[in-house]
Amino acid sequence: MPSYSVTVTASYDAASAPDGALDRLQAWAAAADGRTFVVDESIAPVRWTATADYLVDANGAHDAERTAVDRFVAESARVGVEAPETVLGATGPIA
Repeated sequence: MPSYSVTVTASYDAASAPDGALDRLQAWAAAADGRTFVVDESIAPVRWTATADYLVDANGAHDAERTAVDRFVAESARVGVEAPETVLGATGPIA
């Protein structure tokens, strides 16, 4: 089964986020186990975005993207970060 590099980008509604949500998101990004994981709060207080890279074994690019998005959502729930308002995955080289 081939490996695919997938970048997941998630958007969070900063204005309605619970207290401490940004701190939890930033802590999760800081503990990103060596992969690229960035939180951008440049358009706060309206929105935050998080971008995380995954390497996924899958039968095709579409399956890899879906798997990476599912992992992102599951990991975010485990660390206490609310579900993103929008989330998408895209295959391509990890830069």
